[in-house]
Amino acid sequence: MLLNAIETLSHCESISPPDLLVGPAVRSMIMPSLPLSELAKNDPTKNDPALSSRTLVVADVGGPPELANRLQALGFCEGRKMTIVRRGDPAIVEVLGTRIGMSSAISQYVTVRID
Repeated sequence: MLLNAIETLSHCESISPPDLLVGPAVRSMIMPSLPLSELAKNDPTKNDPALSSRTLVVADVGGPPELANRLQALGFCEGRKMTIVRRGDPAIVEVLGTRIGMSSAISQYVTVRID
């Protein structure tokens, strides 16, 4: 478990995109964040085909510590870019060149903003 936490920290600490230089309060006013589960819903009233090709940026990863650590180990770290490949439940998202299926019960803990 400790080794997994160390790997997770080293995996996420390497991210330093320029927009992280702006404080979180300012960033949230400029670009509001949403739970990934909301953007990944297969809702025909909110169906934006362009959303699948839009780049999203991970704003935060929450949830129970074990789940948050696992999501970070998979590459869901603050500032990391990702896309929604297929909407629905489970949704398929791509992060670090890998496609991952995520149920809405898990994706609700990943907060993203549209890049």
